[in-house]
Amino acid sequence: MKNIPLFTTENGAANLILGSVPGFGTAYVRVLSAQDGKALAAECAQFCRAAGAEGVYATGLPEQESWPLSTEIWRMTAQKARLPQTQATLEPVTAETLEEWVALYNRKFRAVPNAVWLSPSQAVLKAREAFFVRLAGQTVGIAKGAGNQIHAVAALAPGGGRAAVLALAKALEGPEIALEVASVNEKALELYRGLGFRKMETLSKWYKIG
Repeated sequence: MKNIPLFTTENGAANLILGSVPGFGTAYVRVLSAQDGKALAAECAQFCRAAGAEGVYATGLPEQESWPLSTEIWRMTAQKARLPQTQATLEPVTAETLEEWVALYNRKFRAVPNAVWLSPSQAVLKAREAFFVRLAGQTVGIAKGAGNQIHAVAALAPGGGRAAVLALAKALEGPEIALEVASVNEKALELYRGLGFRKMETLSKWYKIG
């Protein structure tokens, strides 16, 4: 399902993020401007639910502080040279393994707040940023990242999350490695903090509509 970059009503404008509706049942609303925030939120939520969303989350509304907070999105960083070493390696996703990787990703990230559902798109393959993580002859995780950014990691075996972070970080560019994480994702935060990642800023706050 395609996103709507500009959803406008007499009450304001917003960006509707609908890509995760088919797989995760979630939609996200980034408010761009609002004359009547509550009315705009209700209109956005109605449209998203008509598109199949079960949960709708918004950011950017001044009135939203009175709504239930779903999560904050934090930016965390670590110095690459200070990260522990690992024997884990990355195996790039190919056309033959793309569907397997995407299925694993969607299964692992289904319950992660603000995670993006992926379709078996060649865009993932062309970007060359998706990997299986191997350790001692076993597939222990999956990873996605580019530049100096970790986009996603998931464990498929005990210790696989740690192996995925370290193997991906080693392959990324620059002296500083960055990632984004939901503040309520306690398991991920424990892993990242244990490896030396520190919160730098809050990028956004997401509230549940309705």
